[in-house]
Amino acid sequence: MNTKTLLIELGTEELPPKLLKGLGISFKKSILKALQDAELSSTKECKLFAAPRRLAIAVENVQTQQPDQSVERRGPAVQAAFKDDGSASPAALGFAKSCGVDIEQLDRLKTDKGEWLYFKQEVSGQNIAELIQDILDQTIKQLPIAKRMRWGDSDVEFVRPVHWLTVLHDDTVLSAEILELQSSNQSRGHRFHGEKKFSLSNAAAYESELESKGYVIVDFDRRQSMIKQQIEDLAASVNGKIEQDQALLDEVTGLVEYPHALLGSIDQRFMDVPQESLISSMRDHQKYFHIVDANNSLMPYFITVSNIDSKDPERVKSGNERVLRARLS
Repeated sequence: MNTKTLLIELGTEELPPKLLKGLGISFKKSILKALQDAELSSTKECKLFAAPRRLAIAVENVQTQQPDQSVERRGPAVQAAFKDDGSASPAALGFAKSCGVDIEQLDRLKTDKGEWLYFKQEVSGQNIAELIQDILDQTIKQLPIAKRMRWGDSDVEFVRPVHWLTVLHDDTVLSAEILELQSSNQSRGHRFHGEKKFSLSNAAAYESELESKGYVIVDFDRRQSMIKQQIEDLAASVNGKIEQDQALLDEVTGLVEYPHALLGSIDQRFMDVPQESLISSMRDHQKYFHIVDANNSLMPYFITVSNIDSKDPERVKSGNERVLRARLS
């Protein structure tokens, strides 16, 4: 059995961060189901990738071609298939036509309940290159997008404008077109770092090449683990801790391609404000993580997660502190 790794990547403008995780899960389920329905793969597991500017999936052991199939169909009873003069009845002619053969090419099937017209044919399985277009069409239609948008002078609709489509079966490009995009082996890197556009060597190398060439941590869970570790380390550096907020963690993970957490200070004059108000403002408007002490009291610090690896992190930190002062004022 000839199997290879299938990679599909859809590149977009920045996707809504609160929707990213759900879109990724739906993208995965739709593709796996389409592959199973096409009898190209039986796996229920794969590698899902979801980052601000892309949805992607890598499925191992996807067959190059469907298995051959035996098509068997039973038609009308022989008694009803022919008239008294021996000519074929409309029912028999219709059955033959639906099978794509002449009436003389049909076999007969004898059972203890009678004799029937019968058709049997060996059908060669289709190649994945012939099936990938329908798989992608099904996937795009099934994504849970409540409100689609248009851009430019195109009639294409999607949650955000789309820019590239990568479809590889190992190192072979599978030709397909969705949302007016033609598939290739090209991907794109970080918005501000890495290579802006580059060729992927093969499907299995996708994750590593996105990081080394594109400066993108494309695995959602890995990116989230990095954020969690960074913010916990920064909180510990001021003898504090991060309160669990999975919704905020998911949202911030959906905002950055390569996380860089920074510790900032809250102006002391705002610390007399009820901490719930400060926390709400930082979390909901700025996407900042707040820090509490051992007694769960708010400390005069916040953590922001930047999407850029700045050469001057102090400037980024002071800029965020200035924005926070203005909002709290």
